[in-house]
Amino acid sequence: FNQRIDLILKLSERFDKAEMRAARAKAAKALRVDRDTTSAQVGEVLSFFEEVGFLLERGAIDVDAVYEFFEYWTVPYYQATTQFRARERASYGDLYSELEKLRCALARSEPKGDRDEGDLNRFLDEEAALAGVAPHVGTARRKRRN
Repeated sequence: FNQRIDLILKLSERFDKAEMRAARAKAAKALRVDRDTTSAQVGEVLSFFEEVGFLLERGAIDVDAVYEFFEYWTVPYYQATTQFRARERASYGDLYSELEKLRCALARSEPKGDRDEGDLNRFLDEEAALAGVAPHVGTARRKRRN
């Protein structure tokens, strides 16, 4: 149990580090302009969620913790990257399969489901603004379910 908690906290810290915040900001800006972007930062953000999905699938972390720490970001990034993921899979094979499993696991816990286009655009605008905002402890937890 302690290892699972430690791992989810480390993932949360990594997600809020300056490098990841910069990648998220660039990815969000690119997705806001074109959902079919080829931005490397989109791949970087999706790779983070792919890792979270892998750890969830292996039982290293549990779905409740993932929901509390990352649902706010996973769902809209998943939605906004449909074209990106399809193109990457066409070129490179079975990519983002752990992300697919992660989204399915969160869907079982998520009563809201997908965001509408307005909510998705507001989310991307919020993420795009990260580049100029200093990170602070607990950002992931701040966006928990309401």
